Amino acid sequence: HIIKVVVIYGGLRRLDRLHSPAVVAVVGDTNGNAGGVLEIEGTYPQREYRIKKMASYEVTDEEIQNFYNENQEGMLQAQARHILVETEEEANNVLERLENGEDFAELATELSQDPGSAANGGDLGYFPRGRMVPEFEEFVFNSEVGEISEPIETVHGFHIIEVTDIKDSVEDFSEEIKSAVQSEKFLAELQEKEANADIKKIYDVTKEPKSIQEKIDNQEQTQEQAPAEQTEAPAEPETTEETPAEQTETTEEEAPAEEGEGNGN
Repeated sequence: HIIKVVVIYGGLRRLDRLHSPAVVAVVGDTNGNAGGVLEIEGTYPQREYRIKKMASYEVTDEEIQNFYNENQEGMLQAQARHILVETEEEANNVLERLENGEDFAELATELSQDPGSAANGGDLGYFPRGRMVPEFEEFVFNSEVGEISEPIETVHGFHIIEVTDIKDSVEDFSEEIKSAVQSEKFLAELQEKEANADIKKIYDVTKEPKSIQEKIDNQEQTQEQAPAEQTEAPAEPETTEETPAEQTETTEEEAPAEEGEGNGN
């Protein structure tokens, strides 16, 4: 039984990214089952509900494979680590020490001038194409796992890079794909419920341009003034009642004069 859906600024597709505290009514009961209305307040409960609801959807191997086939161009990620130094000479010294058997992670912690990754042994985690500078990606996405580069110059300095893993198969992305399919099912169900529900839209005007805020404020003021005007309306008949009286008095006073003038003629 659907009562209503309250949509916060941004729409149903952004329920997990709301930043303004507000009460939200989402279709579903407190156990995450569709068919009722769940009152939620604030950002965290909205995410908690979405996670719980998404986990309830079953995803088949066929659905995972179909999603992979439709999005295969984006199903490629590399993991790499690097040691960043200022000069080519320093990079060659790093490479020589690696060739002599020293540990890559230890050298990165000791020598790398990239503080973000040095603390992790130079590890940059997984990243897709387009995340790193072109010279860096050119080596990473055209190399085998375990391959170490010669010194590579970029705008940041000179890098010694090692490719540590490549993800490009449906098995590599099965968990991510499952979550994506569950998210699509979640949104599809909410949109279906929204289409069949009485909807009350609440807008966070603090994120809107000033002109829109003023327009909404003016609308609210008009709505607030309307009942007051209606309340004063009954006072108008008093004026209407006085008008005939005035007209009667004038008519009575003027009538004899008019008759007299007529007799004189």
